[in-house]
Amino acid sequence: MAYRLQTEDRWPLLLAPLIPILLGALAVGGASAELLLAVALAGALVIAGLYLTAFVDIAWLFSGAVAMTLFSGHWRDLGFPGLLSPDRLLLVVAFVVFLLRDPSLGRRAYFRLTPTHVVLVLAAAFAICSAVAAGTIAETSTLFPLLDRFGLVPFLLFAAGPVAFASEHQRRILLGTFLAIGAYLGLTSLFTGLGLDSLVFPRYIVELGPEVQAGRARGPFGDSAINGVALFYCAVAAAVAYVTIPKTWVRNLALAIGALCVFDLIFTQQRSVWIGALAAALCAAAAAPPLRRRLPLALGLAAVALLAAFVLVPGLHQQTTERIGNQRTEWDRLNLNKAATNMIAERPLLGFGLGTFKEKSGPYFEQDQDFPLTNTTGELHNVFLSNATQLGLLGASIWLLGLVLAVGGAIAMRGPPQLYPWRIGLLAIAVMWLVVANLVPMVQAFPNQVLWLWAGVVWPWRYTRIGSESNEGDDGRAVNG
Repeated sequence: MAYRLQTEDRWPLLLAPLIPILLGALAVGGASAELLLAVALAGALVIAGLYLTAFVDIAWLFSGAVAMTLFSGHWRDLGFPGLLSPDRLLLVVAFVVFLLRDPSLGRRAYFRLTPTHVVLVLAAAFAICSAVAAGTIAETSTLFPLLDRFGLVPFLLFAAGPVAFASEHQRRILLGTFLAIGAYLGLTSLFTGLGLDSLVFPRYIVELGPEVQAGRARGPFGDSAINGVALFYCAVAAAVAYVTIPKTWVRNLALAIGALCVFDLIFTQQRSVWIGALAAALCAAAAAPPLRRRLPLALGLAAVALLAAFVLVPGLHQQTTERIGNQRTEWDRLNLNKAATNMIAERPLLGFGLGTFKEKSGPYFEQDQDFPLTNTTGELHNVFLSNATQLGLLGASIWLLGLVLAVGGAIAMRGPPQLYPWRIGLLAIAVMWLVVANLVPMVQAFPNQVLWLWAGVVWPWRYTRIGSESNEGDDGRAVNG
């Protein structure tokens, strides 16, 4: 919905004098130069963000915050102070503006509390209490997975999504953001796959330690699996843009970006990504007749592109063959999963506490007669087992129920016809997330935030009517607004 400047929205300017006052107090207190710089930059960003909200749609703030999570965890590599995370600051600004805008004045849609939100609140409370009881709440190795993977921030995005992206215009802002992300990730992955490291930006991507995932398209995440998930998400967004935006040049651009993102999946050299992408495409095609008719053509084009890549890119075929035949990572996962199941059997109800797997898993590893014991110190490569081990079956069940109600409910329940492509897109994204979440730690913010935010985007018709568009379901029958 459009938002007009209101006189009372100029209040953020009143916060500006607080920055030099706070900096002076910190300087007198002997704060470090890095802390002073972080406070100055954070204050300036927050005030600028709050002021700009008087002129821009709130959808831009949430879209921008999600886009900036591409660099989450690597802001120091870009020259920012270690204490400053611009993506989280912008997200805080977005939520503050979300709360400040008065729905009774038509400045945003109303928020409606549902049983799904109650379950998510219970899951969040359970996880926080578990971390407090285990004494790990103050550790960054626990706090960030709690925020991003479990995830408190994704829950909030799910709640805000139906309001922030209630209109077609707002959803197109999000699609445009994903197209920009897809173009960037697609080109970066292509340059990496072709060995054109001089064209990769920012430089830290190619300067990361070569001992881990060397030669793979890791993207700004520094992780090829997460980069592959992000590429697939952007391909899905490009497909939704192609069928929902009538402008020819936008459709052509979306088609090109989507094709590039799908092609780049081979450069990630991640079997979990390949399996997830294929499973997601098949599920989406099975659910949508138009996609089902085009699936043979799409698979044929993908096969031709893959063969061309093997022929034209030196060493790609050999590298892919080696990745497919690599059993070491399979043994690692099997060993970690065995330790996790033993821990669950030991403490099935409440688990060992959030953030305790690495510390307490040692005695629970077992030597299997069919493969060596190769990894006893790594991160558990399964989100579901990780939650069950640390939160117990009780906490993991509450979290899983929230996931099923939020994401599964958004997929299963019919809504307005204009949200049908988004619903099919959510199915593809959810399948991709489910496959990869069973095979990698998935601690990065981007894949989790997008899953839950996209589910929220499919929910607006449950909150309030979206103009005259919200009174028909996918099949043309009336639904409740």
